Amino acid sequence: MTSLRFNNHERWHNVQVERVTQFDTNNWCGIITKEHGEIRCKRRNKYRFKLKKGFKGPLTIYFLNGITPTIADDVKGHIKVESHWTIINPEAFDESHYGFLYIITDTKNLKRYIGVKTLHTSWKGYTSSSLELNDEIKAAGKENFIFNILFSCEMKGDLSYMEAFMILKTHALCSNSWYNKWVHEIKFKPSMKNMERQIEIAEEYA
Repeated sequence: MTSLRFNNHERWHNVQVERVTQFDTNNWCGIITKEHGEIRCKRRNKYRFKLKKGFKGPLTIYFLNGITPTIADDVKGHIKVESHWTIINPEAFDESHYGFLYIITDTKNLKRYIGVKTLHTSWKGYTSSSLELNDEIKAAGKENFIFNILFSCEMKGDLSYMEAFMILKTHALCSNSWYNKWVHEIKFKPSMKNMERQIEIAEEYA
């Protein structure tokens, strides 16, 4: 039995694990279930949700590349929420991708924030990773902020690179016009796929 799909997620009830495969070189394993077959799973989620032979219970599933059932990081990812996000470039956004780059604008003072968010979590209700900005949103209300998604990236390395590129391009850390305080360390080499278009968009909004 499954729930309706929201945010590329489904809630699968009464999942029964019969076997767990070995981890591959990218830290993925297969959760072999009685009724649903194999569900892909990252190492962190195998241990987080205590997934082993004999497990019985509900799991939140997202669909990697829109096809492959995968254990979701966010157990509440299946809950339907009203999105406050505007997708500025629909041709450059794909919900099956790893994540997206966004800009939030505070309409009270025109300060902005550059950030990224993964798409296999409940992203539609997400605001930002900035504590300062989240406090402002909570105090003033979402209606006083503009939430724009610029584009999505298929790979984690691409997304990390483009976030750093845009923060440095705008000199956000050196200006009081931005909420950004630091730049994430880039640990993954970008694949360069679609990066020409992504750089074009980033420079347009810088």
